[in-house]
Amino acid sequence: MSFEDLRDFGYFQMMHPDEIEAFQAGLKHASETGIPFESEMRFKDINGEYRWHLNIASPVFDDEGKIALWAGSTTDIQRLKDEEQRKSDFIGMVSHELKTPLTSIKAYLQVMEVKAKKIDDENVQKIIDRSLIQIRKMTSMIDGFMSVSRLESSKIVIAPTRFGLAQLIGEIRDDFKNTVMSHQLYFGNVEGFPEVTADRDRIEQVIKNFIGNAVKYSPRGTDVIFKCLAEIEEIHFSVSDNGQGIDPSHHQKIFERYYRIENDLSKTTSGFGIGLYFCAEIISLHGGRIWVESELGKGSTFHFTLPRH
Repeated sequence: MSFEDLRDFGYFQMMHPDEIEAFQAGLKHASETGIPFESEMRFKDINGEYRWHLNIASPVFDDEGKIALWAGSTTDIQRLKDEEQRKSDFIGMVSHELKTPLTSIKAYLQVMEVKAKKIDDENVQKIIDRSLIQIRKMTSMIDGFMSVSRLESSKIVIAPTRFGLAQLIGEIRDDFKNTVMSHQLYFGNVEGFPEVTADRDRIEQVIKNFIGNAVKYSPRGTDVIFKCLAEIEEIHFSVSDNGQGIDPSHHQKIFERYYRIENDLSKTTSGFGIGLYFCAEIISLHGGRIWVESELGKGSTFHFTLPRH
C-alpha cells in the first residue's frame, strides 16, 4: 500500500474487521487525552493471513494543542501468541489427564468408606472423609486450570458467602499438619475472629498456595509461620518462611502469569508459574491487596488482605 493510502486510514483494509471499532474508540480516547493507545490486534500479511501485532499509536500535538500527526509502531507478536496458546493447551491437556486418576482414587476411597463404617472404625472414617474433601477440592482446582488461558480478572467467577475465619483456618491447619512432616508449621490463635464475606474456597486456595510455596521453597526442618490479624478496615494474612529469598527485582513480576524465577531451585521444583497469578486475580476481585517482602538469603513473607465487611 502506498503512503497516501495508509495515511488516510487505508490500513483498516489490513485490520481484522472485529477489531476496527475498538481501535477507532482507542484512537479517539488517545486524541482527547494525549495518552498513547496500546492494543493487540490482527493485521493481514502479504499472503492474506492475519497475524497478531502489538500496536502503539501516539498523537503528537502542535503548539495550539491540536493533533499535528500520529506516530505509531506495530510489532509482530504472533510467535508469542502461539507460545501462549501452546502453554494453555498443555495445561488443559494435563488437567484433563489428571481427572482420570482422581476419579479412580475417589472410587477407591468410597469403597474404603463403606468398609470402615461396617467395622465402626471412626479414626479411619475421619481420614477417608478428609481425603474425599481434598479430592473434591483438587477436582475443582483442575477445572479452573483447564481454563487457564482465560484467567483474567473478568473471567474468574467468585461466589461470596458469609463465613467464619476461625473455622476455615482451623481446617487448613489440620490439613497441613496431617500431611506436612518436613517443616514446623505455626498458626496463630484465631479463635473469636470475625466473619468475612468472600469466596470461601478461593480464599482457602490462596492461603494453601502461600503455605505450599513456603514449604516447597524453604529447607526441610525450617519454620513456616502463618499469621492473621484483624485490623480496623481489613483482615491481614501473611505466610513467612526461611527460604533463599527473592530479589526485589522480581517482587512484582512473580504475580504475573507464567512467570518463574530462573535459579537452581526452580529447576528442581515443579510448577507452571500460574499459582501466584491466580492468587493475585482472586484477591483483586475481592478488593484486597497482595504483595511480598523478601531479600535474598533472608526468607520471604507473602501478604494479602481482605476488606473487613
